[in-house]
Amino acid sequence: MKRGNVIALVIMGICIIIGIIGYAAFPTKNPEKPIRIMLMTTAGNVLFDHKAHFTDYGAECMDCHHDISDDTERPEACSKCHLPQESEEAPKRAVAFHKQCIGCHEDQGMGPTDCSGCHLR
Repeated sequence: MKRGNVIALVIMGICIIIGIIGYAAFPTKNPEKPIRIMLMTTAGNVLFDHKAHFTDYGAECMDCHHDISDDTERPEACSKCHLPQESEEAPKRAVAFHKQCIGCHEDQGMGPTDCSGCHLR
């Protein structure tokens, strides 16, 4: 009985080591365009699905990001300029996101325009 337990533990250990090596040897490639981003807010987090906006709705990078010159350049994080509080350089983050997102949803006639449509509880 004891010998069987030892053999089982050795086999399990070997499988774990093989799994770790296999996982580390073949890392997944990061996607060219982000898939989803979770925006952490006090009003409830917002899960923004980049893939759906690009693929399903035909949005382009410049529709939301104003700090890039072409599709090959990665945009800066919005929070770099749009701070939690108002500044002379940029409107505060919540105001910028609400204006951008709700404005686009209203212009396109689709997507949520009320708080609970985006903010998850």
